[in-house]
Amino acid sequence: MSSLDALSNTLEKSAPSEEPIGTNRLQLISHAIERVRDSVHYWTATPKREEKFKETCAQLKIPYTKNLCLDCKTRWNSTFLMLEVAIMYRDVFERLSLHESQYKYFPSEKDWDMADEIFQRLRVFFDVTELFSGTTYPTSNLYFPKVCVIRLALMEWKNCGNEIIEMMATRMITKFEKYWGVINTVMAIGTLLDPRYKMYLLNFFFRKIYGETEACVVIGQVKRVVQDLVLEYATKGRERDKAAQLDMLPPPSIPSSSKGRKFSHEDWQADFAAHVSEESAFIDTKSELDYYLEERPVPQTEHYFYILNWWKSNEAKFPTLQAIARDFLAIPISTVASESSFSTGGRFVTPHRSRLRPDTLEALMCNQDWLWNELGTTTNIGIECYIIHNIEGDVDDSSKSESTITIIMG
Repeated sequence: MSSLDALSNTLEKSAPSEEPIGTNRLQLISHAIERVRDSVHYWTATPKREEKFKETCAQLKIPYTKNLCLDCKTRWNSTFLMLEVAIMYRDVFERLSLHESQYKYFPSEKDWDMADEIFQRLRVFFDVTELFSGTTYPTSNLYFPKVCVIRLALMEWKNCGNEIIEMMATRMITKFEKYWGVINTVMAIGTLLDPRYKMYLLNFFFRKIYGETEACVVIGQVKRVVQDLVLEYATKGRERDKAAQLDMLPPPSIPSSSKGRKFSHEDWQADFAAHVSEESAFIDTKSELDYYLEERPVPQTEHYFYILNWWKSNEAKFPTLQAIARDFLAIPISTVASESSFSTGGRFVTPHRSRLRPDTLEALMCNQDWLWNELGTTTNIGIECYIIHNIEGDVDDSSKSESTITIIMG
């Protein structure tokens, strides 16, 4: 999720290499968010101020449904959640600024507009990251459509008419493209192997991203890669089947009278039959892929589609594609923990954890999965709010501050 890092960096400050004009424009984003942050901090600093805030909500007949929460500067998702709640109470902050003399750092109209603009842009990333981190088994077929949505969003931002957002989007697209060219083919294969999407979703998104002409080229490349994979997997499958059959046969007994026997009519017929079987295997394999693509997609009626179960039940129908799906769908969507996706801070492994034996690490990882499963986390996990201090990886010092996290099991 490299674009998330780019966005987070933009929110904090512009890069030192940016031209001065660009730096000043991007600092407007940081200034607007800082004003909102200061306001939230002021009205959550004491219970008395919190009570005053609630009373003002009641006076304005604005339902107080969510508590104000202060963000952590190195965790962009907490900034999103802070803005989400603060924008709900925009009128409350404005009313309090008229009656509270000590409340001096309230956001201006431009600050609120900029904060709302950033909040709307962050929502795309928040929803996608939450989907991946809140799914128990995030198979690779989930990745492609969501990343395409981000790519299209960045293209729209680049021409939105807001100079600051356009500049931010340009920087993000530059970083996004470094990874897009590397992963899109692999993840497109995962999408093709989703019986709900097949080639239809690739056609839909690639035409929007590349245009008609270039999209046809990219789609053709993906299909050729899949055809090569099918041929390779089919060849390996035949070799395994042949080896298994040979293992089951008894050792041949060659009579002494057969030594020097000439090649007979029956011999070449048997060899020819084996030759035809091998040569026609490619045609059968190609037909398997074509037959799969020609079938109508599985209707998207269920809230959650168990794609691995679908391929397991269709193994007899598509044996080669099932083997490919088993390998490609096992590719993890992200190689980092969900909390790292939300954080712009660094991560490190403490000396204690780096000394753990491999079997101990394996046991810890398995136990984590089993415990989460017992808690029933097969549905998405909604993160209500991140509060207080930094979480910068694995901290071994007990004197360090810890963050309070409220998790709602959806």
